[in-house]
Amino acid sequence: MFAEGLYDLGFRAMTSVPSVRGQGSSQGLGCGLALLRRGRILGTDRRGSIFMGRYDYDSNAAMAKVSVMLQVAPERELVTGFAAGADGATIEIEAAISEPAAKVETMVDVAGQPVVVTLTYVGPLPN
Repeated sequence: MFAEGLYDLGFRAMTSVPSVRGQGSSQGLGCGLALLRRGRILGTDRRGSIFMGRYDYDSNAAMAKVSVMLQVAPERELVTGFAAGADGATIEIEAAISEPAAKVETMVDVAGQPVVVTLTYVGPLPN
């Protein structure tokens, strides 16, 4: 089961994707923060995207199921090279994480591109 609290996030695109903004290739690396509390997730990345969703631990499968909606800020580009238009974009992301621990990695699909997400527990939230 996930510990409730603050998590540091690392994002790494699995493929080198040319930037659609004409600035060479996307760096392929990113970071962010997430708060997990009472089955809910709220977070942001350093590029201005916000994600909200839920997590649930399935004890029978010994797996945490995560579902978030990523709101990509207008005119922003993700680590995969995906670029939101003038209105931004919304991307649904789901993951299953076995054996949640203080630091875990999982692969997710972000708009058709594989991204490795590393979650590192930072600490509990104040009461």
